Amino acid sequence: MNVQTLKWKLSGTAEQQPEKFVTMDLETDKLLYLWGGSIVSFEWLKEGRPKSKENLSDGLRERFEECEKALLNNKEIEQPLLGVGIFNGVEIGTGRATLCVFAAHKVPTIKCSIMKSMEKEFMKLWKKG
Repeated sequence: MNVQTLKWKLSGTAEQQPEKFVTMDLETDKLLYLWGGSIVSFEWLKEGRPKSKENLSDGLRERFEECEKALLNNKEIEQPLLGVGIFNGVEIGTGRATLCVFAAHKVPTIKCSIMKSMEKEFMKLWKKG
């Protein structure tokens, strides 16, 4: 798989107002680590790594498999939408499956959308991570 040729699309939220978002290429493992502190990451992660497909709920497994199929077949992939949560940690609004699939397949970088209004705060967290 050639990560240089991946086809990306904005999430529905970012697509509605693209001028309010910035796109960044981020290190997959670092993003996974930072998101691991989220109170909702437990649905997808176990001990900081993506759960196996067998250990995901049916709905999450379907999303994982859809994203995995898109990645392996070089189909368009929706950029995760990132933000800073109320507990000052990295949160993923949409695209959690994408991050987990990329981590499981050891894809080194991932393209993400971040609201411009959160970019400075996000970068502070990123640099600390």
